[in-house]
Formats: sequence, C-alpha cells, structure tokens
Amino acid sequence: MKIFSSPIQCSNRSERRIKEIEAVTQLVARAFGPGAELRHTDEGRPYIDGRDDVYISISHCADICLLAVSDTPVGIDAETARDQLIGIAHKFLTQGEMARAPHSLTTLMRLWAAKEYLSGKDSTYSIYNVGGDAALLPNHTKKLYSKSFKLDVLQA
Repeated sequence: MKIFSSPIQCSNRSERRIKEIEAVTQLVARAFGPGAELRHTDEGRPYIDGRDDVYISISHCADICLLAVSDTPVGIDAETARDQLIGIAHKFLTQGEMARAPHSLTTLMRLWAAKEYLSGKDSTYSIYNVGGDAALLPNHTKKLYSKSFKLDVLQA
C-alpha cells in the first residue's frame, strides 16, 4: 500500500471545497500520472478509470488530503484534532470504552477515524449498538443505530 498526501491551504470556508478537489486531482496525478481519471461507483466508492488492478481510498480534513493506493481493498480516514470529540465521545464509544476514560484527544481521534471508516460508504460492514456492546455486521442496510465498535486502540 502507498499513501500520498497533499496539504490543503485555504483562508475561508467558501474556497475549502475547491481546494479539496484540487488536492485530490494532484494526488491522483502523482500516483497514476497525468491524465488519470478519478471516477466513482454508484455506491460512491472511488476508482481510477482503466485501473482494475488497484483499489483507492480518499479522505480529507481541514488541512490535509490523503490518497491510499493498494492491490487489495483499502480505506483511509483523515481527521483534525477538535475538542468537540470530547463532548460527543459518549455517542461513538461503547460503555466499556467509556469506562476506560479519560481518553486523550489523540485516542478519541483514533477511535473516531477507525469507526468512521468501518461504518462509512467504503465499508462492507455496518456497526450496530446491541445492548451497550457493538456488533459488526454485513452492510445489507445503510441504517446505523450507532457508530460504536470495540477497537483495541486505547493502549496505542
């Protein structure tokens, strides 16, 4: 797997989407050469036209854009440290994870990013909250009851 990154620099929110698109375009050209065409499946999964031999995943946050390229299915998520994660931790952590609190902002970011990927459109699984614990189930429906999932990254 290779990961390509590009900074996103913008002075206001109105130009942010334009800068994100520019960053993705630059990363695709860097990874696959000029003229490579980024497309999306009906489900929204990105791919490079004519390159059935690779899988890609794209993510961006306030200041960086990431492109992961692999010969097997791949996912990537970029997050910006934000204090709001502390206030909503109870919405995406299981009861067991909450009991292991307090969590640093770095740990909350790791958990959020992993869970967001696992329950996102690129995932073949959905995450369901079942009696305070979480279950990872095949993604036969887009309805999510919770973004809770037990991930052992608390010691990382």
